[in-house]
Amino acid sequence: MFKRFAISIVLSSFFLVNSAYAAKPKILKKTELKPGTPAIGFTVFRGTEPERFEVILGEVFDLAGIDLITARIHGGPFPLAPLEKVGPIAAMSGSPVYINCHNYDDCQDNGILVGAVSIRPESFIISGDNAYITPAEDMGGTKSFRYLSRETFQRFGLIPLESISPILPIFDAQNSGATYDSCKQLADKDLKAGSMISVYAIRGDLPVYASGTVTWRDGNHIYAFGHSLTGSGRVLFTFFQSRVVTTIQSLAHPFKVTGCPVGNEGAIILDGSREIVGIVGLQIKHIDFKFTLNTGSSIHTLNSH
Repeated sequence: MFKRFAISIVLSSFFLVNSAYAAKPKILKKTELKPGTPAIGFTVFRGTEPERFEVILGEVFDLAGIDLITARIHGGPFPLAPLEKVGPIAAMSGSPVYINCHNYDDCQDNGILVGAVSIRPESFIISGDNAYITPAEDMGGTKSFRYLSRETFQRFGLIPLESISPILPIFDAQNSGATYDSCKQLADKDLKAGSMISVYAIRGDLPVYASGTVTWRDGNHIYAFGHSLTGSGRVLFTFFQSRVVTTIQSLAHPFKVTGCPVGNEGAIILDGSREIVGIVGLQIKHIDFKFTLNTGSSIHTLNSH
């Protein structure tokens, strides 16, 4: 009797644990990759809702001991210029790419996740490959890979695609005509694959943060960026879901103008070599400080929290 009861508890625990990971996507293994396969990617170009762009998959490329998938991204929403002309956009880093599906909902239910658009070449031919994808097989927060510094990426003519900014929240609040409706707090379910997040490095009068895209969400865990932020391993950084004011399509440096926080805060707990991993709803206690600079003629203060 006791043995049957114990077995039933074990089986119930097994199914409960597995149901918690029901949102984990089907993943394309690198050995299953077929160059030339069409795929679909999603990222936020304006506002908070992910929009579609097109992808042609290439081959697995070895970069100093780590694997990337070459790709050609193209299309994107009108009236933006096609992505084949400007290439990947800063803060697209982490944008999920799927095969075997036709639209966003279909990709979430039936698609196979190839990986995250994460790296941009410094130069490319319009008709050729213009992006690199971190394989989903190498993400997940449990694998150990060698960390590559930004100097290594630069040596190969590559640029990680997160966007780092100290001033754009001020721009959005004061100069963009943002309204309450455009900055209202979103429901937890609105933080999903393709959503935009920003990770605080400094909070306060002059916040500094890095912005990128969620690759997938598994329960309360999110996997984002497709590359490391600092490569420092276990961390505690606050992140929030953010709004995109607009997308600037400069040929030299296209980037998303990140706007106001729209809620769904949490904590980044792992700054891994192939992604950052966060927990939605986890709060961090910050230390407040006040920095004062006396220049003789004036005094400047900076409050942080």
